[in-house]
Amino acid sequence: MRNIFNIIENILGSLCVIYYILVRIFCGDIVSLWIWLVIGIALLLKSTACILAREYAGTGIKKVVKLLSDIYDAAFGLFLASFICFLVFVISGMTEKHTDIQLEGCDVCLILGAAVYDETPSPILEKRIDTAYKFLKENENAFAVCTGGIGSKASVSEAECIKRELVKKGISSDRLIIEDKSGTTAENMRFSLKLIPFEYDTIAVITSGFHVSRAKLILSGLTNAHVIGIPSPGGGALLPHYIFREYVVFAVDVICGRYSLFV
Repeated sequence: MRNIFNIIENILGSLCVIYYILVRIFCGDIVSLWIWLVIGIALLLKSTACILAREYAGTGIKKVVKLLSDIYDAAFGLFLASFICFLVFVISGMTEKHTDIQLEGCDVCLILGAAVYDETPSPILEKRIDTAYKFLKENENAFAVCTGGIGSKASVSEAECIKRELVKKGISSDRLIIEDKSGTTAENMRFSLKLIPFEYDTIAVITSGFHVSRAKLILSGLTNAHVIGIPSPGGGALLPHYIFREYVVFAVDVICGRYSLFV
């Protein structure tokens, strides 16, 4: 059985390293991409350590390696169980759907920003803008808050970029509110809610599918209004990376008590 686990760890470790290399080659320097390399190396080292332990059977080295292996297995099991639960949480947001009646009752939406290169929206942000345009086109009385500050590779804020693209598509600028001071998802929410000049019963958050569930959870803790998520497509080959990054951020937020799992 241990041999089977070692084979699985070798396969997973190799896949993580290969994924890191391919993404680095074809997509460039992606934020936090190094996580895949670290995980891959850790899995390969664990498997190698178990093989060495068998070579030194009956010695003190084997006992030490076995202890470390047991600790590793427990930690990995906890991680795997929590990640599977989180994956279900993420998929629920990615597949969220609403009826036309539900959307018609929504008077305002938050469009969450993403990377901007100079003045051009990244592919992820472009998908969010397209989804927001569809919502605003179908709900002509709705307003939108365009959110996001200025990134290191941008000459305009994410919020301004979103507004410009929507105006180009034919959405009146009078329906678009700018929130360009935020740097995190939580700040997107807090700052945006202060800018909405009217009462509302339902509020939508438009973001990438992998981000919807966490965004809804944060927003639900900041408003008494009914919160709905409108997922945009996107991610492609980077989808596994984005989901894992969401998991890390979510885990840190839960540990730090920044929001409740039961909002």
